[in-house]
This record gives sequence, C-alpha cells and structure tokens, in this order.
Amino acid sequence: MFLDSVKLLVRRKQSIFWAAIFPLVLIVLFYFCFGSINEQENCIDTRKIAVAIEGDSMYAKNFKDLLDTIDEQYAKGESDLDLDITYCDSDKVDELIRNEDVDAAYKVTDGKIEVLLPTRFKSTTGMIVRQVADTYHVKYSIIEDAISKDPTKIMEIADKVQENVSYIEVDESSSGKDPYFWYFIST
Repeated sequence: MFLDSVKLLVRRKQSIFWAAIFPLVLIVLFYFCFGSINEQENCIDTRKIAVAIEGDSMYAKNFKDLLDTIDEQYAKGESDLDLDITYCDSDKVDELIRNEDVDAAYKVTDGKIEVLLPTRFKSTTGMIVRQVADTYHVKYSIIEDAISKDPTKIMEIADKVQENVSYIEVDESSSGKDPYFWYFIST
C-alpha cells in the first residue's frame, strides 16, 4: 500500500513538486526574508542621544538623573537599554540632529520634554526615546499632583510609581530559540 502511494507520487511530476520541492522553496525563502529579523531593526544596540537641559527646574534635573540612572543600570547589567548620552546646549542639539550625528535628542525645559529625531531614524529608536520621555512626564505629573493634594502620602505614591509591572509571561523553556524560525518551520 505504501509502495503504491510512493510509485504514484514519483510518476506524477506535479506531485513531486508540491510534496517536496515547494515546501523546501518556502523554507529557504522565509529563512532569507526573516532569518535575521532579531539582529536588524528590532535589536537594542547603543543609542547616541543628545540632551539639552534648559533651566534649573526640578523637572529638568530629575530627567537628567533618570537618564544617568538608565546608563548606570546598563553598566551593572540590570538594563538592556544602552544610551550614549551627550549633554550640550540647545543649539548644539539642533546641529547634531541636522547632521544626523545622533540617533535622537531631548530638549528639556520646565515641565516639557521635546523629542527630536533625525530625518532618517530607526523606528525602534523613536519609540524608545518617546516612551522614556512620556513615562517620565506622566510619573512626574502624578507625583507632583500627589504632593499638592496630600504631602503625607508622597512616599507611598513614589513607591507605587516605581513598581515595574509586567503583563507578559515569558516561557523560560523556549529561551535561546528564534521564535520566527520555529513559527515558519512548525506551520
């Protein structure tokens, strides 16, 4: 029975193509299209960031402290975000962005963070720097609001704001495997 099926498969050229050659062509095609997807745009490599802090407000000083903390955490191996930070004045930031010498820049004033990106920027970099600025602004606003309403609860609110909550479960058994490769092989 099995031999009869194999004989029929070998006799018809179309069957050989669809049963053997076509799946191999798809595997090779998907490998070349998506094989290095983790190593390209989505990788977290060093980001050159220029920062202009204008004024001596607590908002600006604390943002500088945040960036320094991110840098220290990377040095200790506690963070994947590697920032090469250059502090300079506003005119120098504009020049660095215009010449595309940095991946992104921040202009920090009283209560406002302006994110500047060069003309040709990686979307991952844009999302990262915007997320850092937006998260800082939201958390600073929450703490500032709490201080104005009830200064006695400031420590409790500060602790809650610093909590990192993850809503993503990581399957430790699959670490080291390329999910894109296994998706295309298994389907």
